[in-house]
Amino acid sequence: MQTVGRFILFVIAGFVSVVLLTVLVAMWIPRTWHVSATDVSSATPADVWRVVSDLRTWPEWSIWSTQHDPTISIDWIAAGGSEGFTWTGERAGQGELHVKSRAHDRMVYELRFTGSAMQVTGEILVRDARLDDARSIVTWRVYGDVGPNPFARLSVDLIRKVVDAETQQNLSGLLHVLDDSVVRAPAPERGVFTPPRAVSAPSPRTGN
Repeated sequence: MQTVGRFILFVIAGFVSVVLLTVLVAMWIPRTWHVSATDVSSATPADVWRVVSDLRTWPEWSIWSTQHDPTISIDWIAAGGSEGFTWTGERAGQGELHVKSRAHDRMVYELRFTGSAMQVTGEILVRDARLDDARSIVTWRVYGDVGPNPFARLSVDLIRKVVDAETQQNLSGLLHVLDDSVVRAPAPERGVFTPPRAVSAPSPRTGN
């Protein structure tokens, strides 16, 4: 009996040691994380902003689409000064998106996941590219905080990888919609002449 008791104490002591070691290691892992994706679009900043700022278009091109999760269901929030939507799906899980601020070139939103204390903030920036083959630069950033739980910190690297892939999908889907369909100007009516836009001649250079 004494041998069995010592064995049980040894197992308990070993388990406690592993837990304490795991907690100590986790305390050195940062609780916050962030990802960022940037790309260019042939659409104008105004056209990009028109799509980004309209949440009703998001299910057409973002990870909250039926292409990403065929079972997803979205309910819109537009009450009490709050704007956003809730979602539920087998792959997408459950959560809420709320717009925190919106300017002419920057939108900030907050994500809340059902059953999780993790805080997630997203930011979309639209800038003028001033390039020959691109008109806009779009940057999508996501920041997160898993909270003080040391065991939650062990999953920070996995969370970062998953969110990074989803952010890339969001940006890719947005640019695909913009460059392929949304921003295309309607063709002129048949028989109606559309004059070309005047282009100013460059100023002559002055010699030194």
